[in-house]
Amino acid sequence: MAYVFHNGMLMPRDQVRLDPQNRSFRYGDGVFESIRVMYGQLLFLRRHLDRLSYSLRRLGIQFLLEEQQLLQMAQQLLEVHDVTGGARLRLTVWRDASGRFTPDEDRSSFLLEVEKLATNEFFINSNGLRIGEASLRKTPLFLPDIKSTNSLFYVLCGREARVKQLDDVLILNSAGMPVESTNSNIFILKGDRILTPSLSSGCLPGIMRQVMMDVLQAQDQLVEEVDLPLEEVLQADELFLTNSILGIRWVSSFQKKRYFRKKSPVLTEQLNQYCLDSLTAAGGDSIRK
Repeated sequence: MAYVFHNGMLMPRDQVRLDPQNRSFRYGDGVFESIRVMYGQLLFLRRHLDRLSYSLRRLGIQFLLEEQQLLQMAQQLLEVHDVTGGARLRLTVWRDASGRFTPDEDRSSFLLEVEKLATNEFFINSNGLRIGEASLRKTPLFLPDIKSTNSLFYVLCGREARVKQLDDVLILNSAGMPVESTNSNIFILKGDRILTPSLSSGCLPGIMRQVMMDVLQAQDQLVEEVDLPLEEVLQADELFLTNSILGIRWVSSFQKKRYFRKKSPVLTEQLNQYCLDSLTAAGGDSIRK
């Protein structure tokens, strides 16, 4: 049986009852974080909570749960589901208030869920992703730096990829520059340079995006954050996507361009070691490869 924490109470998932006036359901008035679990431990929790706090401040939602309380609930949830390897932990926070577009107050409710993954560490995909270009353009109207429960824009882009029988699509901003995919940040390798779209161009500030930059910096490899022209992507030697749950995925084709898998397998190995080191430094002395 699957269990969740709803407002601090552990209960079977099928017993959770959300009010039809739930503002996340009605208006997308909420945010969420998907946290990767490795060796039964939460990866980069502080980074996720920092981004969550920023998003809640921007939306004016009050969330009073302390980090230690959240960590205790997460650990209990992992124990209940017998998670000792890889998993996805999702925390959803929404404004719990009456009112229509204008809320009457700013208090919040939350839901904490877990989903076991088939793999523990990250692995590089053997078959490269086939991706295209989304017909929709991302504009500031969509609050590009907030991981909102109002994900209709990404839903439509994801549906377009499915209809076109692609694995994903690159999303361009109003200036016609690639900023991200439906669920990942973008990195390209061009010669000995590694480039990624700047936050100012409109991409989501992904946790794995920053982790990857830290991993590369530890290898004395500079990552250039730039306004990335489409032509640069089409001239790149390698293109790969990153997100918190899947790690690194290499792209074999974008439009008519073909790419090779060179840097991404090595980076995946370095990423796994970086994650293991982070968990060990956080006190996971029982963690073993």
